[in-house]
Amino acid sequence: LGWYGPRWRSFLEDAKGGCCAQQALENPFPKLVDDLPVSITESLSASLIQWLKNGGQVEADVWPAHKPDMARLVCISLVVRLIPYVVSSCMMI
Repeated sequence: LGWYGPRWRSFLEDAKGGCCAQQALENPFPKLVDDLPVSITESLSASLIQWLKNGGQVEADVWPAHKPDMARLVCISLVVRLIPYVVSSCMMI
């Protein structure tokens, strides 16, 4: 996140939680979703629209050029959040 300006960092921190929650509701079993990166990108786009509607601001000249990079960050965050659940599920087997 260090490369992004403070407004983008704020948005991405906020979006990580929102996108992860949305993915959990829409795709509770991510291994069954072939297009998880596309799904994350769509969630990120929706989060940005809502962020801006709510008065949030971001630095210019970053979106959409770095949208794939931002989606990767959010996707990595989602995977990291899922690891404890996957490990505990495997321990139960």
